Amino acid sequence: MLGPLTNELIQKTCPTSHQQAVGNLLSDQCSVSLPGVGIPPEWIDVIDRVQLATIRGSSWNIEKLKSNVSLANSDWRDVLMAAGFGENLTAHTLWQKAAVQSHDVS
Repeated sequence: MLGPLTNELIQKTCPTSHQQAVGNLLSDQCSVSLPGVGIPPEWIDVIDRVQLATIRGSSWNIEKLKSNVSLANSDWRDVLMAAGFGENLTAHTLWQKAAVQSHDVS
């Protein structure tokens, strides 16, 4: 499952040739299977936050995304901190909006 903010970001900024691979990777390996994460709807904000954190700074590089997803599966709080989303519960939404407008996920 993709979070709604993640899905929008992929649809609007990810190269078309990468969208399916990115979506599948995040849906399959970075959603309800994350350690300590439960089933939506209660957990959808956490899933979105972690998925966006794995994308930030990736420039849509699949290997970088896989590395970030692997880290998230070890301890997703580390991915949140690395992306700058660990201290503020709305930082991911602000970043996502700016990334959609600028088409830049760095």
